[in-house]
Amino acid sequence: MNPVSSIHVLHLDQPGVPVVTGCPFPASDVPAGVRHAEVRFAGGETAQAQVTALTPSPPGGTQWLELAFTAPADGRAEVRLLTDAEPAGQADLAREDGGVLEHEALRVEVCSDPGQAPLRVSWKDGTGLLQPEWSVDGRPIREAPDHRREIRVTRNGPLRCRVEVRGQGVDATGAPALSYRLAVELWRGVPALRVDWMLIHEMPGKPEVTVTHARLAGAWELGAGPTERVLLQPHHTNEYVPRLVRNPDPVAILADTTRWAAHVADFAMLRDTAAYNHYCRPGAPVTAPWLQLHGAVGTVCAALKDFVESRPNAFHSADNRLDYQMVPDGAELSWPQGRRREQSLLLAFGAAGGDPRALAGVAESVFAQGRAVPEPETLAALRCFDLDRALASGRGGHVRMNRLLDRFCHLVTPSGKWDLGDTPNWHYSLGYGSERNPCWMAGESAGMPPKRFRATGGLLFPDAVAGFVEPVWTNNEYDMIHALATEVMRTGRNTHFNMLRWAARHNIEVDFLVYADDPRHHRGTPFHSHFHNTKGCITSHIWTQGLLEYYCLTGDDDARDTALALGDKIIEINHSGVAANWKFDREIGWALLALVCLVEAGYARFREEAVRIAGFFRNYDRSAFRQRVNLSGSTDGRSLARQMIDCGFGYAALIEALEKYERLAGDQASGAWFDGLLRELKAECWNKVAEGELPTVHNLVPHIMAIGYDRLGDPDFL
Repeated sequence: MNPVSSIHVLHLDQPGVPVVTGCPFPASDVPAGVRHAEVRFAGGETAQAQVTALTPSPPGGTQWLELAFTAPADGRAEVRLLTDAEPAGQADLAREDGGVLEHEALRVEVCSDPGQAPLRVSWKDGTGLLQPEWSVDGRPIREAPDHRREIRVTRNGPLRCRVEVRGQGVDATGAPALSYRLAVELWRGVPALRVDWMLIHEMPGKPEVTVTHARLAGAWELGAGPTERVLLQPHHTNEYVPRLVRNPDPVAILADTTRWAAHVADFAMLRDTAAYNHYCRPGAPVTAPWLQLHGAVGTVCAALKDFVESRPNAFHSADNRLDYQMVPDGAELSWPQGRRREQSLLLAFGAAGGDPRALAGVAESVFAQGRAVPEPETLAALRCFDLDRALASGRGGHVRMNRLLDRFCHLVTPSGKWDLGDTPNWHYSLGYGSERNPCWMAGESAGMPPKRFRATGGLLFPDAVAGFVEPVWTNNEYDMIHALATEVMRTGRNTHFNMLRWAARHNIEVDFLVYADDPRHHRGTPFHSHFHNTKGCITSHIWTQGLLEYYCLTGDDDARDTALALGDKIIEINHSGVAANWKFDREIGWALLALVCLVEAGYARFREEAVRIAGFFRNYDRSAFRQRVNLSGSTDGRSLARQMIDCGFGYAALIEALEKYERLAGDQASGAWFDGLLRELKAECWNKVAEGELPTVHNLVPHIMAIGYDRLGDPDFL
């Protein structure tokens, strides 16, 4: 019997585009080493899928597999794992050592020699080289001549392959500078590449550097003779009629803070002689976020995922060059230690005389994540991420609550390399005070904004200045990624997928410090702070739940690796310094939740620490505690259980963690202990109501009560 699951392919722009999605199966039903599946749609269309295992295979649990296929249709589809031999006539796309990726229309050579360009692309009508170039603090950076690039194959099959190449930069003295990673993805039958370019600051002794420019330089041979640049001007004439522009001269397309969309650096680049009414002029320089280079026989198109949202970005083309600029010339970018930034460059290749719009569509098609999600019914049936207990989202049911949950997920995030995917927290910004920001006052002699105090001693800025100082950033507090992933999976829609992707990648690249001189920051996520990373790293502000869900949905290996690193960081903190003196508090409560989620996903090495924390909670004498819990909302002299209700925002995760642990590894005695704790919390919740202290949604007390109701069935919890 071939195991079956189901997915939903969502609203394709055109049939035949690449799709990547995670999909769960009962672990016991997954054949060892399975590599292929059949995707069958309601209309009878079928597609062969390439299969990669995402999570380990826990006994009696669920295993997530990654499916990669080109979708012939959208809508619901059944996925059947195949145990047959390799499909005839289809070899893997990448060579075993990762040195060559190729199919019938495209060939990519990946070079480990730092003296040569890392990527060489060739197709019937042209060839090209891709070479990263960057400068730090005004000094050009070169690759270390004695440091061969590392090449690693991360996906390989007959339909899709993905190869990473890593290089190390050095300055003129030979001292290490920013390193880079290029991840190249190729799909069979698609004349296009996805190239994920990441720059990484992991230099010891350099708290911050300034990147003065960074480009992925493309030199292309497209036949003898002159070249021209082709771009799309959506708003031509006062009627705003789209038109293609062909220009033999240099062209630059920018995304910066001067406009709300991609635009040409100079209006003359559009060769536009139309007369515009004054109110139509602002839209005239706007372009589509792609640029093409056309030669005598060949064509190349460059597009970028999140070109405007992750600004500054630029495309520049002159003669036979078509470059992508992660940090455009003149747009200096401060780069703190430990941060990474990845941009997805999408390249398509063709012959001269083709349709430029169609070629742009081919380029954009190779960003394959987000086009499908597992069916909610499948997730519920396999009890994935507690979705069997989530509110149903079907049409016509629970309309008000479903609408409310949807609105919660419509978050507003600023654009930019470091801010996209995070949200300013104005409550913290007003309460913590703020760092100086050039937007507030000019000159070092200028004073800070006026301050106010309240009777409890809190330091506040007036509301009117909050938008003019460097804010305190939320830094994913209390796992926004988890909330967004849950809504995507619960509804089976991708409405919030982009926000989920931005939030997850921000957490991976900015909140998580891949390297830090400070051992407390190293490979951790500092909590809500100015400039994202200027506070400490503590276990009550480390989350793995959302990262693991995002990984299962997308196959983004960086999300898995970051979650595992955070699990290791939790164990390190738990046994270091003052943090090793455990208390019945949110520090090890959040730690337990993060570790239990890793164990639930199949990473057994975290089980021992989870067992240790759960045992500490069970053996703690709550009745003797009469101190003040060190959280806002607590009161001296009250019982620990009452203060857990008073400070629900700090204890809801502890209760969720214990409940997950009980289902995963608990026994009869530990279950009885936990049920007693839930009843005690229910009683204290009603005591709080009787005394006129109404618990609020903001305080997360309903989360605790919902767990009690779900576990014990007592309506008093509701």
